[in-house]
Amino acid sequence: MRTDALNDPFIEAGYAGYSLRVVAHLQPDRTFRPCLEIRDYRCGAGELSYACTFEERDADADTALKHALDTGRQLIDEWLDLVDLDIRRERNEAEAHPLARFRCP
Repeated sequence: MRTDALNDPFIEAGYAGYSLRVVAHLQPDRTFRPCLEIRDYRCGAGELSYACTFEERDADADTALKHALDTGRQLIDEWLDLVDLDIRRERNEAEAHPLARFRCP
């Protein structure tokens, strides 16, 4: 896949402590193929959490960017839901422990 960092349209956006970078790479057939990077800035590190290049191509760069950005936001929402479920599960397991009533304040 050809990439042109100076001319391929892109969007960088923050969302719920994450950074989303989407790029619409212009293909030889004049369509745009989007890619997505998600970085985690919740703890300040900015580590790469997810990266993908989509198979779908769009005739319009804005459509390609919007599709990738919407997918990134959906992934982050699902991750945050999973984290919330894990926290609740751990809390329930801790409360079910026989010594849970003897917690230190």
